Amino acid sequence: MGIANKIPGVSGGAIAWAFGFYQEMIDSFQKLNKENFLVLRKEGFSSFFRTVNGPFLVVLFSGSFFSNISISFVLDYLFDHFESYVWIYFSGLILATAYYLFKEISIKANIGFIFLGMLLGIGFSLINPIPENSALWFVFISGYISVTGMTLPGLSGSFLLILLGMYKLCLVDTINNLAYMVGEVFQGKFQVFQNEEAVHLLFVLLIFVLGSFVGLVTLSKLIKKLFERHQVKTTALIGAFIIGSIGIIWPWRLKVAFNTEQSVLLNERYLPDFNVELFYHLIVFSIGVYCVYLIERRKEKQA
Repeated sequence: MGIANKIPGVSGGAIAWAFGFYQEMIDSFQKLNKENFLVLRKEGFSSFFRTVNGPFLVVLFSGSFFSNISISFVLDYLFDHFESYVWIYFSGLILATAYYLFKEISIKANIGFIFLGMLLGIGFSLINPIPENSALWFVFISGYISVTGMTLPGLSGSFLLILLGMYKLCLVDTINNLAYMVGEVFQGKFQVFQNEEAVHLLFVLLIFVLGSFVGLVTLSKLIKKLFERHQVKTTALIGAFIIGSIGIIWPWRLKVAFNTEQSVLLNERYLPDFNVELFYHLIVFSIGVYCVYLIERRKEKQA
């Protein structure tokens, strides 16, 4: 899921759904509320940890953090040499996930929500990015919005940041700056805190994380209520949105790059030729589909 959250166009929430822990994730997020933080004050950390499903959250966030650091090198290599194969693999995962979503509902009875989800997904994939804005209030909003990639299957948090013009600032510049500041402190060079640009980027990162946390808690409550009251309709809407927005990760592109001045994604999609390379892509796509199939079989056995 951490890998998916880092890739523009891939939804961490869709991966969570595909791997069968989406509902537990939403339930755990919505437990991070005022009432449970009172448990922390009154009954101590151990009671709070059990109440909010602490073991699951620790594994989730530590795995995401580790992947953001370690997998970056692998992804850089794969995108440099096998970019279209990465996209086609995730396409297989996401489309297979949508298929299993629709197996659980009546398409005819929910055709209106399916149509709406498709329109929203297609519209989302066609939005043009806006220039970067480093104002702290906008950074908070960006953090709040980007976390929907974890809470809503089909929405890519990284892609949302690109549309907001904030991908480079929030996920590249601030992380690099944090690594630089930590390195300086470990060497005893505390004058780094006198560097106005470094301190500003540190504040940007903190505000971004704060906005993301607030988004996690509030959005997870909303989604939980939707699933409790309108589970089938919500499932239909999300499944259709996943399919409609699949164009965001179309594997065949002439160019995928970032404009460093505005931090926007540039790409030119094209249709593939019928050749041996297309056959290899279909194999990788099938592997992605098969991964979801194995997960669904495992879920059926555990049910």
